[in-house]
Amino acid sequence: MPGDVSHHRLITRPPGLPGYQPGRWCAVCGKTTSDKSIIDCSSGDCPNTSHTTCLGDSNTFDCCEVLALRTALGITAPVVYQAATADSQDSSDLLDTDTSDVAAADDDDDLEDLLKLDPRELVENIRQLRKELKRKKNILSFFEATSQTLAEKRDAVVTVLDLIDNICAIRTSAQELDTRTIAVTAKSHRIDEEWERHVASSDETTNWWKLVKPRPLQSTVASTTTNNSSGPSHPLPPRTTTAPSKDASTATVPAAVPRNFRNVRNTENNKNNKTQQQTGHSDKSLSGKTVAPRTSLRNQSKSYCKNCGRNGHTENNCLRRNKCTYCLRVGHTVQECRTRIAQEREENLFRRISTEQAQNNALLVQTLNRFLPPAPPDPGPAIPQPLIGNWAPRHQAHTPHALYPAYTHSYTLQPPNLVNTAWSHAHP
Repeated sequence: MPGDVSHHRLITRPPGLPGYQPGRWCAVCGKTTSDKSIIDCSSGDCPNTSHTTCLGDSNTFDCCEVLALRTALGITAPVVYQAATADSQDSSDLLDTDTSDVAAADDDDDLEDLLKLDPRELVENIRQLRKELKRKKNILSFFEATSQTLAEKRDAVVTVLDLIDNICAIRTSAQELDTRTIAVTAKSHRIDEEWERHVASSDETTNWWKLVKPRPLQSTVASTTTNNSSGPSHPLPPRTTTAPSKDASTATVPAAVPRNFRNVRNTENNKNNKTQQQTGHSDKSLSGKTVAPRTSLRNQSKSYCKNCGRNGHTENNCLRRNKCTYCLRVGHTVQECRTRIAQEREENLFRRISTEQAQNNALLVQTLNRFLPPAPPDPGPAIPQPLIGNWAPRHQAHTPHALYPAYTHSYTLQPPNLVNTAWSHAHP
């Protein structure tokens, strides 16, 4: 209000304004007055001013109207005078002074307590303080050494971090890639995955893998010998079967059960043909001696396999019992099949590596021949020169260099012929 002394003091800026505090500002909005027209307070000796745009329709400005003007402009900050701020600063200074006085009083109390202690207690306190100081110094020295080491090796640390980031990125990208080729491996789980992915999913490929060419079985059919005159020249092996009766015209040994229809038909046809031949000569066989049927040597062997009809192994060791679940063939196991496939792939890999190495060696030789200077031409054998005087040639010992096979001649000095010399002087 007019006549009040408080409104003649400087009004502070509203809080929350950006930028630094100018030297003179508007008491209403708190912005600088250097770029806009202003109006001073109507009271004398008042430091407050205002923008003409902040007054609205009024042409005069009074300090007591700042709160109403701020409310009209939508500013909710209260009116605070600069003198009040100075008073608060003075109170904070007084508080600091009081705090320092309290600290000084505490120091005096500590000094009194120390003066009351015995010398031994003082020495013990000093030792404890020295230990604590030494420990803190060690911590500081270790921290300084570690910080210097990290500063020196920061390039290495950054390089390692980049390498780790690259490895993580490569692993992430590798997981996102789609596998389109079959890996060269002999691991069981990978082979099963490849089978399910590439072979089992195709009907044509599955039928091709299941295709097995049947083998004809060898069936043994023994018959009686009808011709007595044409007997074997060597003695027959001992019989284990009993001789048949005279009423029996033929005697056969039961053959093994065939495994396919073709072998069954062939076995039945052979049996019918032999039966017809034997019935045609039945009178001759009855009139002569009856020969016991010749048993098969395979049945007499201890290592005879009834599964495949061969000697050399038993039914437990027969290969036909082994069936591969990977290639669906008979005669080997899954482990043998995978081992063979792995060996073939390894041989192909070694073959390809050796071929590439041979090509690289040939390319290296061509490069060396292109850039190296050519070798000097071969001069050939040297022409021997005629000898003058009493010098005689000696056989060459060796060549000076392998690249220049020139003939080296060495000479030896022979003693003079004194007889011929004296004769030439006496008879000129």
